[in-house]
Amino acid sequence: MSRTVLVIEDDADIRELAICLLERAGFTALTVDCGEAALALLAETSVVLVIQDIMLPGIDGWEIVRRLRAEAATAHLPVLVFTVHSEEVVLEHSGYASVQGRIPKPFTREAFLAAVEGAFAAECPA
Repeated sequence: MSRTVLVIEDDADIRELAICLLERAGFTALTVDCGEAALALLAETSVVLVIQDIMLPGIDGWEIVRRLRAEAATAHLPVLVFTVHSEEVVLEHSGYASVQGRIPKPFTREAFLAAVEGAFAAECPA
């Protein structure tokens, strides 16, 4: 079974930290810095989880989630979102119902890995 995770984040430091944490946890990490590149990669690569920023250049994170949920091949993918916004602010967004959780920025190693584990335990919304 593939253990490949796609990280969509425009901040290079956060991308590198996520890669490090995922690889230490036994995952293969792929990264891109924008929504357009993410959608192109997802069209040709199988991943088990998407971890993404909300505020991205071009296509934002909520639009990525909408497009993933609209396609049969990716509708099931668990998605976690990175955000600096409070949980209350994120919960107000209609797209939040389509994700498995949030990772607040800045994050700790423990919070990051707990969110990843939680994404696999949660059921993907219909």
